[in-house]
Formats: sequence, C-alpha cells, structure tokens
Amino acid sequence: MKRFKLLITLFFVVLFSVCANSHAGVIDNVRFGMPSTSGTILTRTGYVLSYNKVTKDSDWVSYELTAEELKTPQLKRSNKFAPDPDLPVGERAELADYRGSGYDRGHMCPNADQAWSAVTMKECFYLSNMCPQLHGLNAGVWENLEKAVRTFTKRVGASWIVCGPVFKGDKPSSIGLNRVAVPSGFYKVIIYDTKEGVQAIGFEMPHEVIKGDLKNYVIKIRDIEADTGLNFMNKLPQEEQDKLELVLPASSELLN
Repeated sequence: MKRFKLLITLFFVVLFSVCANSHAGVIDNVRFGMPSTSGTILTRTGYVLSYNKVTKDSDWVSYELTAEELKTPQLKRSNKFAPDPDLPVGERAELADYRGSGYDRGHMCPNADQAWSAVTMKECFYLSNMCPQLHGLNAGVWENLEKAVRTFTKRVGASWIVCGPVFKGDKPSSIGLNRVAVPSGFYKVIIYDTKEGVQAIGFEMPHEVIKGDLKNYVIKIRDIEADTGLNFMNKLPQEEQDKLELVLPASSELLN
C-alpha cells in the first residue's frame, strides 16, 4: 500500500513538473505580451501565433529563441508542409493553395529556429506559420535577417521575436481556392535583454525582390504598429514602450 501511494505521488509530481514546464514555455514565447488577441491563438511547443481566418495568414508569430536551442544538435530540415490540424477545413490554407501559385510557403517562425526537436520541427511546417512569399525575398534579404537573428542570439543568449505579414492598400490579392491573402510586406521585431535593460529593433520589408543591407529596412516599431494595428511589448510600462518604439536604434548590436 505504501509503495502504491509512493508511485501515485511520484506520478503527480512528474505530471505537475511537465505541465509547469510546458506552461512556462508558453509564457516565455509571449514574454512581452500578445500583440493582439482578436485572432485564433494557437500555442505550439516552440511558438505562439494569432491566426486570421479571413486572410488565412497569421497576424503575428511570437517565440523565444535561445543560444542553448541553437547549440543543440540540429535536425535536418523536414520539408513536411501540412495544413494546420487545429484549424477547420475552409478556414485554413491547404497545400493545393500554394501549388502553382508562384509563391513560396514562407515561414514566419523559421524552421532553422525550431530545429532543436522533432516536435518543434514538425509544428513549424504547419501552413498557419506560412505566408505566400516571393522566392527572391524568402531566400534573399528576409533569410539574411533570419540568419542575423540566430547569430546575434548565440552571442547574447536569448532573444524574443515577433514577426508576420503587413497588408497595405486595397484588398490584397490571394492564391488558391481558400483565397490565402498575399501580404504587401513583412515585419520582424527583435527584443533582447542588456545590462542597461530591454532593447528592441524593428524591420519591415516590402514584398518585393529586394537587395541591400539589413540596416536599410530598420524602422520604428511604432510605425510597424501603425501598419499592422498590433501592439508590441504591451506588458512593459507605457513609458518604456515609448522609449523603445518611438526611436530608431542609433546602432544595434544585431547589425554589428
């Protein structure tokens, strides 16, 4: 009987530990707050996103990236794209929507940022984490930014990334039977800790085949908010938000 009680106690200790760690991971992925709560919030092991059933794109994808994750043995890219199993048919993008469209299935949370486990690799290939993206951008300056973030994160230990599509102008064009909206641009906000406190830098790129240094696409985070209707870092005091969002970084460690 005593042995049985001990086993039951150990079971609940392990269960509580797993749940606590899982919950902590979710909190870490949105440490500075969810930029909006109007969409369908989908919580994954390695990221959290807000899915927009009208555009069939995510409004934002938020995740913590750590040097430890990047230094663990990295899995080979799977390329196993799949419709999101947690979204109903008719409200989600399908593989057929992209076929022959002329657009890549552009990761918002990159697969190379999620290569530290089989689960995170699988989940980052759900189409809810994709937007239609021109190959020249996806494999060009946008990818250069993704690589720069990883290099930077290895140096500073951890960073928090929020990224997603920008829609400007008239009704966007779309692809496929499910009418997956084609963004007019893409943004990425990188937040990190320093001895002086929290720092952040924002990037916004037009949905074009572009060239040039990453510094050409640095933008005030408040301008990204104006373009997207999102509210970044809303867990910080307003004064601190203003300090981070209303100015262009004079020089960012990320760009050095």
